[in-house]
Amino acid sequence: MPKQTPHRRSRLRFVEPGNTYLITKKTNDDLFLIRPSEEVNKILLFALVLKGLRYGLLVHGFCFLSNHFHLVVTDLLGELPAFMREFLTETSKALQAFYGENRRIWSGKRYSAVHLLDLDAAQRKIAYLVTNPTRAELTEPNDWPGLTSAHHKAGELITAERPDTFFSKRYRPESVSIELSPLPSAFQDLSDKDQEIANAESQATIDAQVESEVEEVRADLEKRKRSFLGA
Repeated sequence: MPKQTPHRRSRLRFVEPGNTYLITKKTNDDLFLIRPSEEVNKILLFALVLKGLRYGLLVHGFCFLSNHFHLVVTDLLGELPAFMREFLTETSKALQAFYGENRRIWSGKRYSAVHLLDLDAAQRKIAYLVTNPTRAELTEPNDWPGLTSAHHKAGELITAERPDTFFSKRYRPESVSIELSPLPSAFQDLSDKDQEIANAESQATIDAQVESEVEEVRADLEKRKRSFLGA
């Protein structure tokens, strides 16, 4: 009797409500399949806001480069796997429709979800994702034309308009909005007044870390007599 090969079981991802994560996902073969453009940015933002609202995520930061993206989110309901499944599926179909071809958009490898254990770790990761284009020597954070939270401040309401491509006018709203959530709400139980102070302090810490990283890259480029490559 032939020996039976045991079925491979995928490793289950442990998810606990209330955890904050740095999410990273690459495109298929590291191709530039989410290269910034008005329509690509609209597709990614609409799906991010739509699915973030559906699954109760607090969105703290995001940055989409041409071949990968980073998110910092708090998963209030323990629905991160469902959020990622639907976000990746819908953006894949919408981008395929936009490009007019059926190539795989996202890498077949699992997305990375790093559990951020404290406020300091979360602040550092937001600074990290915002400065992604800078550390790649492309642009400074605010000059990146792709989808990035560098253009927004914590507490700001971000509105996404329904793209012209793929999304049904009958079943999808014309626009959706979500707050770029301040970080301390994920780690501290504070009064409203103390929360405002903590939010401002947290944003100032992130801003200082971003500026420090940008200055470091600027100095390195100047030393090598080079400049940012541009978008």
